[in-house]
Amino acid sequence: MRQPLLIIPVYRGGDRFLRCLRSLEQHLAYFDRTVLSINACTGSEDEKAARAFAARHSGIEVIV
Repeated sequence: MRQPLLIIPVYRGGDRFLRCLRSLEQHLAYFDRTVLSINACTGSEDEKAARAFAARHSGIEVIV
């Protein structure tokens, strides 16, 4: 059963956030929409990783 929304808040995620994205990649089919909320300054490594992930997958929104 698909879920309508998954929100992942991120603050100084670093390697843990990258592991989260790798895990999420295997489960994207379960969600209609995924929001990655980056609570850091613009241009952070977490934001770059989130935007790269969103570029590879549909239904991903990045909020900074």
